[in-house]
Amino acid sequence: MYARIESTWWCGRLRGASDAACRLYCYLHAPPHGNRIGLYRLPVPYIMEDLDWGKRKAEDTIQELTKSGLIDYDWEGRCVFIPDYIELNSLKIGGRGKTALRDLVELPPTRLLHSLHRRLAEQGGLEDFVEAVEEEIQRRRIGCTEELTLEGINVERKDVSESCAHSDGDNASIMPGTPSKSKSKSKSKSKREREEEEKKKWNPKANEVIDYLNAVTDQAFRHVDGNQRNIRARLKDGATVDDLKAIVDHKTMQWGGTEQEQYLRPLTLFGRTTTFDGYLASAIKWVKAGCPEEGTSGELKRTLQEAEDWAKGR
Repeated sequence: MYARIESTWWCGRLRGASDAACRLYCYLHAPPHGNRIGLYRLPVPYIMEDLDWGKRKAEDTIQELTKSGLIDYDWEGRCVFIPDYIELNSLKIGGRGKTALRDLVELPPTRLLHSLHRRLAEQGGLEDFVEAVEEEIQRRRIGCTEELTLEGINVERKDVSESCAHSDGDNASIMPGTPSKSKSKSKSKSKREREEEEKKKWNPKANEVIDYLNAVTDQAFRHVDGNQRNIRARLKDGATVDDLKAIVDHKTMQWGGTEQEQYLRPLTLFGRTTTFDGYLASAIKWVKAGCPEEGTSGELKRTLQEAEDWAKGR
């Protein structure tokens, strides 16, 4: 996914903003967690992980952009809204309107739906989508479970609460034409069944890694999908349980007792393919060297850093 960034920002809306605010504003327009409507779920830890920031910096920068009117952040719903996003990235281009309808249904509960509605109404030319937002707001008020339709495109979900609880789209699908509900439910069920099979296959190993992380770092991560998901992905990519345990050991040795210790968690250690490859290459070098304490060998430090740099840049 990509989005437009205007050259006029630097002498206009971002003039006088801090470097962190400029960086975050650009990031919010094209993040790995975004969508086509500029309103999406974005918990603060996502920003911390993607930008390598601490919690205080992330929250302060959100506040700065909010006070300047460039964004609106729902702290309770953990969602962000960029008011000028749709103006820069028209819903009329290609299949954006179809995708945007799915994005709308998949949103978790948030007060920002009303902000999206006002912005769409102000922009003009998107009357159909304005009506879709109005309908979605009303459906959530009364707990409606029927399809939401825009220009012949149907989005079906089991119920509003379940759709909001799973923002990855598992309970919503866009189907061309006007298919019968029974057909849509059949396909949705098949997808859920496949996902359940994948979880049954990989979760025992993922739980073993979580238990190991807890034992080494004296933490208490639970066997829940949010912690298991990234571990399952790395195992499916070909990594072994021992590989993941080696990363836990190596990063605990490096980060234990430092500010980085807060990142000894499944999301950071196993979440992103690029950093994971670097972590794994460095951990393998460390294990082969006999797992020495950090700082005992300058040559070892250089070797480990070269391994991580190679993995990130390949």
